[in-house]
Amino acid sequence: MLLLFFIIKCSVDGNCLAGEINCLCIVYNVKPENVLFAHHDCCATNYKVLQTLKTQGNFSSLTSSPCISHGGNNTGNKSLVRGNFPLLQK
Repeated sequence: MLLLFFIIKCSVDGNCLAGEINCLCIVYNVKPENVLFAHHDCCATNYKVLQTLKTQGNFSSLTSSPCISHGGNNTGNKSLVRGNFPLLQK
């Protein structure tokens, strides 16, 4: 079985977001060690979430993939989601 959790949440507290992900796993009866992949932008909060899940939440199989279009100075820039890449325009 393959599940996708699509979480849109703004927070500066990575521990809070990690707790929400853990709660979703409980609600949907997903064992933390069966969560395999996380795709995210490169903000520091997301890295804190991953660190918390791996070290305190038994998400031992979790692999991370940061979004390349949200790197550097574009972290959190919602215009990139719509396909507007201002750094590449002439």
